[in-house]
Amino acid sequence: MENEMTNHTQAELDFESIQADIAKKRTKLKKMEQIDKEIKELRTLEAKVASIKIKIKKLNDEINA
Repeated sequence: MENEMTNHTQAELDFESIQADIAKKRTKLKKMEQIDKEIKELRTLEAKVASIKIKIKKLNDEINA
């Protein structure tokens, strides 16, 4: 009987440990998703900057022509 109680207690501890691991991994996944979103936004901004630089160069070329 005591062995069954020990096994039950250990199972509860294992279950709680697994739940904690899942919570940590979910938190990490959310952070990674946020980083991915920010990287995409950064790439979009970089593309806009490149486009503006091209427009500025064209305008400078027209002015200097």
